[in-house]
Amino acid sequence: MPENQVTALVDGLRAEIGPVLLVDLSGGRGHVQTASHRVPVRITLDAQGRIAGLFVEPAERLVTDLAAALTALRDVADNAVWLVSRDGEVLAAEGADYPVPVASAFKLSVLSVLADDRRSARLGRCGAAG
Repeated sequence: MPENQVTALVDGLRAEIGPVLLVDLSGGRGHVQTASHRVPVRITLDAQGRIAGLFVEPAERLVTDLAAALTALRDVADNAVWLVSRDGEVLAAEGADYPVPVASAFKLSVLSVLADDRRSARLGRCGAAG
C-alpha cells in the first residue's frame, strides 16, 4: 500500500474524529481510539512487514452517559425514533408513540443474510447449514 494512500487515510480520519489517543492491535485486528470515537481496523502485512491490506470500518461514536447517547441519536436523523428504559422505567424517548415497522425491518435483514449465505453456498437447499 503506497505511503501516500496511508497518509491520506489517516489525515482524513484525524480531520473527521480528532487525534489518535490509542492504537490497540493484535493479530492484525484491533481499533484506533480518539477522545470521541473508536474505529475498528484490520491490517495485513507482507513478508517484508509492509502494509499489504488495510481495512478501516466506520467510526463508532463513544458515549459515556445517557445525555451523550441521546445527542448521538438525535444526530442520526430528524425523524429518528427511540425509547430508552430500565426495569420498566422510561429514561428517555423521542417519537415513542409513533408506530415503526421494526419487525419488518428485522425480517429484511435476516432474509438478506440468508440470501448472501445461499449465494455463497454456505447453506443447503433447505436452509440448514451444510
